[in-house]
Amino acid sequence: MDFLGIGILSWLTWLPFIGAIVLLLFQTDSEKTRQFASFWSMLCLLLTLLLFHNFDARKGLQYIEDHEWISSIGARYQLGMDGISLILITTTTLLSSITVFLKSHHRQQLVLLFALQTCITGTFLATDFLLLYFFWIASLLLCYFLVTPKSGHREATKFLLCTLSGATAVLLVALKLHLAFPEAIAASPERYESAARLLISEDSSLAGLLNQAHVTGKTFNIWAIQLAIPLLSYQSQLLLFVTLLLGLAANIPTFPLHNCFLGTQNTSFHLLLLPCIIGIYGILRFNLILTQVAPEVLLTVAFVSIAAALYFTLCATAQSDLKLLLSYLYLSQVALAVCGVATLNPKGLDGALLQINLQVLQAGGIHLLLEKLPDRKVSSFNSLARQAPRLAVLFAVLLFGLVGLPPSGSFMATLLLLCGIAETQLQWAIVVGFSMAISSGCVLRLYRRTLETSNGKLQDISVSETTYLLPLAILVIWIGIYPQKVLSYFDTATKGIVRQARVSTTLLQTRK
Repeated sequence: MDFLGIGILSWLTWLPFIGAIVLLLFQTDSEKTRQFASFWSMLCLLLTLLLFHNFDARKGLQYIEDHEWISSIGARYQLGMDGISLILITTTTLLSSITVFLKSHHRQQLVLLFALQTCITGTFLATDFLLLYFFWIASLLLCYFLVTPKSGHREATKFLLCTLSGATAVLLVALKLHLAFPEAIAASPERYESAARLLISEDSSLAGLLNQAHVTGKTFNIWAIQLAIPLLSYQSQLLLFVTLLLGLAANIPTFPLHNCFLGTQNTSFHLLLLPCIIGIYGILRFNLILTQVAPEVLLTVAFVSIAAALYFTLCATAQSDLKLLLSYLYLSQVALAVCGVATLNPKGLDGALLQINLQVLQAGGIHLLLEKLPDRKVSSFNSLARQAPRLAVLFAVLLFGLVGLPPSGSFMATLLLLCGIAETQLQWAIVVGFSMAISSGCVLRLYRRTLETSNGKLQDISVSETTYLLPLAILVIWIGIYPQKVLSYFDTATKGIVRQARVSTTLLQTRK
């Protein structure tokens, strides 16, 4: 699917960046600047929605693009889209569009937002690790510049150093595997071909990428370099495993690194969640390493995530600062999503992916609504239902979705997470249920304040603002009523990940 000789995924990736360049040509922060940004953001969203027309949810990678990039080291410009990346890109593009429509940004902020959208899209589409790393690092740097004005240089620097060090650790793992790949093929070409056939039998869309890597003998393809794992010594494998796990964990706000993320809660919540999404996405894409070397360690990751979710929930109950309270609740939900991914079963994976997508949408919507409140105190909710009914209704939908209360889509996501965790350890599911009950009580107590009287005056959101945010609330409820439409896009990809884990087990047994 090309246009003007350029693949559709390249258009999807670079179109926001073209908009950022055009914005630089505007001289001032005029109304024309805002109108162009709104138009361009809508154009990016329409292009994303266009991909649904020809996308086959029953297949693996689609719209694959493969071009030479840095031939001397085997790095290629490889893009591909599966159901997971399609929904993630749609979610972030939709939220970006709503943010541009509703908030008055300076020209510099709009340039950064469009450039960030390009980097996020590129991260989710790249199948060559060096290309993925390029977009990943660029997105972290852009987040740093976006959060600095409100969070301060110190907190933004903590955020950048934490996430950047994690990304660098993952790069070191990829470099080691890249260097080991030619030796792996030369030492045992039959074993590589056998492993590649097993992987291709589970996802035929990988055939071209793996065969191209075999022919050239050097590659950064995410799946090909992971097949070099069995020919390394066990000590090297374990070192790579630990390095990869720590690198990905640094991008997910696990205890005690969560303080590096909480310092950015003065800015938009979806910026707080961006590294978390990429960290979870990294676990999915590098699942062959994680399941080949020490699959039992993933159960430890699941246990730690449940403990972190309970800890964050208890922290939320003690907060009087509204943004800090909501940030802790978000971190609790992210920790549960990590646990769902670590279970490596279809229900847990579906629940985790649905949860993280909905949390991004709800986070962005709540952040926009919070700006209408007079201050960050919990008491700001007092009399909200009487003085600002439209604001109160939208808050209800998004807040209840935050903790997985019906009829929001997060309720279905949480239900799938519980089923996936229960299949692994029933006792863990009981702890998760206890954590969810505390979170629900915290939000219900918070929202009860909307019915209390207050001497202060609150201003309701305008009809135009309601028009932009209402589709977001309807989407959250619609997914709660009929989640299968979204889950169908995850289904093939998540089952493929589970099957790849079985391939890894086969490779592990072969090595032994």
